[in-house]
Amino acid sequence: MIAGLALMASLPLWAKSVTLADVTRGDAGASLWISGTVASRQQAELSAEQSGRVAWIADFGSRVEAGQVLLRLDSTALHLSLEQARAEQARWASSLRFARAEFERQDKLRRQHNASLSQFDKARLEMEQAELALQLAEIAARQIEDQIRRSQIHAPFAGVVNHHFIQPGEHVDAGEKALALVNPDAPDIRLQAPIDWALRLAPDTLLKVEGAGLQGEASYYQRAASADPVSRLIELRLKPRKGSYIIGAPVRVALPLGERQAMLLPRDALVLNTEGSVVFRVKGEGDALTVSRVPVTILFGDERQVAISGALTPGDRVVVRGAGALSDGDKVELYRGS
Repeated sequence: MIAGLALMASLPLWAKSVTLADVTRGDAGASLWISGTVASRQQAELSAEQSGRVAWIADFGSRVEAGQVLLRLDSTALHLSLEQARAEQARWASSLRFARAEFERQDKLRRQHNASLSQFDKARLEMEQAELALQLAEIAARQIEDQIRRSQIHAPFAGVVNHHFIQPGEHVDAGEKALALVNPDAPDIRLQAPIDWALRLAPDTLLKVEGAGLQGEASYYQRAASADPVSRLIELRLKPRKGSYIIGAPVRVALPLGERQAMLLPRDALVLNTEGSVVFRVKGEGDALTVSRVPVTILFGDERQVAISGALTPGDRVVVRGAGALSDGDKVELYRGS
């Protein structure tokens, strides 16, 4: 039995299979990664212009076109008032027709010297008063029509109903928020960047963007007119080129800092834990390979390569494939394929 155990210990079956890469030193494109948020260039919280009870509101998540009705208040009383105003308008229109006819008769009689000047003046006054009364009735009708229009909320742009602040049957006051509308087809990436870096950024510069399951590019197109006096950061806005962006989602944007000399290794060599980032350096030759755990600091990088600082030197060999299952001092062997 002892001889058998000794034989098993001499075999490389206990060694964990890994692939290696060399630590190198060279020029790499340095980037400062800044956190940002996906917003929409078209988003609004819409308020009712009238007070009243909500009769209908567009469903949450429904897609609407510009000008489409999003909310209706109960306008029964307004429609009754409009009917009354239009009846008043018709009454004064009838009175005006009679007053004009009477004025024309008095004018004809006056020219024939068969009517007094006072009768003519009275007929003219009654006609003018009827004209003014009709104008006031028309204005009153138009005011009620405007109130009926303002008892509805119309979409100022095409988008999706993203939030309800009130529900059908509830009473809403004039100016109170009713619903939120967002255009998901007009994404906008917003971030706070250092002032000195923002001043060097040329319009339409393409920047790398990363998010949850997302990698793409966005072009810089606008910055705020002033920076925050405390943080000395200024807001930048980017327009994504491609990709599916969810409004409100967090992203990271790479602000290029130019080429820099640094120690480089593949991103897959990094192992992230609660203490930070580590790599496993390989020592030994042939079948006598062991690994040691080396903490490193990530300076900058991309999805393929990172620049790091730590107790490594160019030419060191680090584990790339299989690093996640290793512990300090483990024995390893080179992966030879299937």
